[in-house]
Amino acid sequence: MSSKILIIDDETNVRTMIRLALEHVGYQVDTASDGEEGLRKVSQDSYDLALVDQRMPGMSGMDVQQKILEVSPDTRTIMITAFGTIDLALDSIHAGASDFLRKPFTADTLRQAVKSALDKPPTRMLAVPIGLVCREFRRTTINGFSFD
Repeated sequence: MSSKILIIDDETNVRTMIRLALEHVGYQVDTASDGEEGLRKVSQDSYDLALVDQRMPGMSGMDVQQKILEVSPDTRTIMITAFGTIDLALDSIHAGASDFLRKPFTADTLRQAVKSALDKPPTRMLAVPIGLVCREFRRTTINGFSFD
């Protein structure tokens, strides 16, 4: 059975590109145009992974990610944004994201990030002492590449 993925992004063209790239390799894909719609879908159905845009009208991607992890702790998340910074990447991964993708990204980068996230067991880093942040960051995945 293929993995079920939810894309939450306010840009229609981005949702379409991601959906087509993932359906092409056999994933079941659903979409939501904002955080509220995405959270409704997560509460009504089970998803293996949610790709969440950071900047959307209404709720921020970080808020959406946090609520997804509260409602469905086994759903992995990948934060996507065109406004990526190291601090935002660290914050989203620290809050439980499996990966962080900076727009624009290629279909191959997207697929690798999705595969990597789905291959990992769902884990949540709820609190990491500040002295371990860099060490934890090196053990994660960004743009589909694992850092050890």
